[in-house]
Amino acid sequence: MIIKIFLPTHNANIIYDLAHDLTNIFGGCTVYQNCKGFWKNKKEIEVDNITIIEIFTDKSHLSIESRKLLMEIKRKLNQKLIAYSIDNDMFFL
Repeated sequence: MIIKIFLPTHNANIIYDLAHDLTNIFGGCTVYQNCKGFWKNKKEIEVDNITIIEIFTDKSHLSIESRKLLMEIKRKLNQKLIAYSIDNDMFFL
């Protein structure tokens, strides 16, 4: 299974801490920084700097521990939603 977490690149320390915690949960992760996220907001296209964290795991779902971790990151980054995918199926938390 491949899990990808899409985060705004506002605070490198929070991203680093999350990558460290996810490594403890899943055994490792890859961090892609300096990515660009594009989306249409009403009539304009917006662009944001994002970080993508990718995890390869044999676990069949996000654990309660990792969901709690994502909720904490969402709060720390002051985000309304955190986007993540599991095997290319998108979810929002």
